[in-house]
Amino acid sequence: MQKLTILLLIIACSCQEQQRQRDKKVSDLTPANHIPANSPEYLFQYWEITDAEHPMVKDVGNSKDSIYNSPGLVFLRDSTMVENPRGELRFGKFSFADKKIKASFSDGGTATYVINSIHPTELELTRNEKNNQTILHLKAQGKPFAAGITNPYEPSLNQWRIRPKKPESKEQLVERVKQFVQFYANFFNDNLQSGATEIDFLGLPSCFKWYKGGIYVQSENKLDKKFIQCFYSKEQALEARQILVDALTKKYKWDTNEPDWIKQTAPVLQQVHDSL
Repeated sequence: MQKLTILLLIIACSCQEQQRQRDKKVSDLTPANHIPANSPEYLFQYWEITDAEHPMVKDVGNSKDSIYNSPGLVFLRDSTMVENPRGELRFGKFSFADKKIKASFSDGGTATYVINSIHPTELELTRNEKNNQTILHLKAQGKPFAAGITNPYEPSLNQWRIRPKKPESKEQLVERVKQFVQFYANFFNDNLQSGATEIDFLGLPSCFKWYKGGIYVQSENKLDKKFIQCFYSKEQALEARQILVDALTKKYKWDTNEPDWIKQTAPVLQQVHDSL
């Protein structure tokens, strides 16, 4: 009887240990937000291209004439996507099935991506485009875009970055400037949603200068070249700059008790947009 009791204890301990090992494996694969680490849900975030095997020109970060291009990919839940939102951006639509992403772009181009591996902060894709096969290595924060919140990269909200084919009227310039400000309001809110304590502006066109408790506009002779490229001409970019300068002379409600400059700035950007 004593031997049977000991045997039962050994079996019970063994079962408990096996369960602990299973629980450990689950916890290793499941982050705090309970999304499995290999879930395609992690596809929906901003992915920075860190390396590429047999890359195309667009896959390589570069700086030319003070214009910075930082390659990356954004996949959105409405099946739209943006290639290189911090570079020479291109909009597209995609379908996803069996680890394969088929993309068609607004310029008529197509590409197929195969997910080799996906984790919260790392992604490896094989892309087939124009008879060229490229393996892309990408990194992210591991925090998918929040559902129900306006995404800063939505193609319909980024038309301000497409250079017009002819000069624009004052009303059209104001509308382009409004879209520009709204992008940054959405961009700040997206960073807040992901818990960011710092913001990376590299590659994004802007004429803003950021300070805690203040937003300013770059001087005419230091105006961001990438911002200028969003307009028909430099003269029109300067007109847009003046629209912003005039808008920022108005008084806005700043939360002076808020220590986080990102939380402090986001609602003010929305106020600036609404005032235009």
